[in-house]
Amino acid sequence: MAEEEKAKKQYVEWAAVLWYIHVHVLGVYAIWLMFTSAKWMTIFYTIFVIAISCLGVTAGAHRLWAHKTYEAIGFIKLFLMLAHTLAGVGSIYDWVLYHRIHHKYYGTDKDPYNHKKGFLYSHYISNVLSPNMSLEEMKRNIDLRDIDNDVYVYFQKIFYSIIF
Repeated sequence: MAEEEKAKKQYVEWAAVLWYIHVHVLGVYAIWLMFTSAKWMTIFYTIFVIAISCLGVTAGAHRLWAHKTYEAIGFIKLFLMLAHTLAGVGSIYDWVLYHRIHHKYYGTDKDPYNHKKGFLYSHYISNVLSPNMSLEEMKRNIDLRDIDNDVYVYFQKIFYSIIF
């Protein structure tokens, strides 16, 4: 295998580990509050927000932007971009980049979510590891022209670069 074809050694992103610990501890606390002191309206609102954020990831980042399975008007794109932001899974630009890499290198060492390394790796551990390719190599191997020209994705990417 040529040097360019080898996957880069990964390391643990400790900021991501701390983020996931924080989110899960708060989630357990929220479940405790849900059963002990939350009002029904709060529970329904939480379910509503979770459903909206899931739409942002599934119908937005995955189907609209990563796979281009349909076209949407500006208002729908704005809604899906805001819903994706609500999900807290990073920018649409990064999500699409990693998803397209996942499809291009499916099942190989360059697949960021390689299923051959097991369920825990592909769904959890891979999220706290550094990328297995340089950003330049990723962008060279994946066509992102459609994403680069999308004003909604650009706006969210700028927002994430300011905040994070």
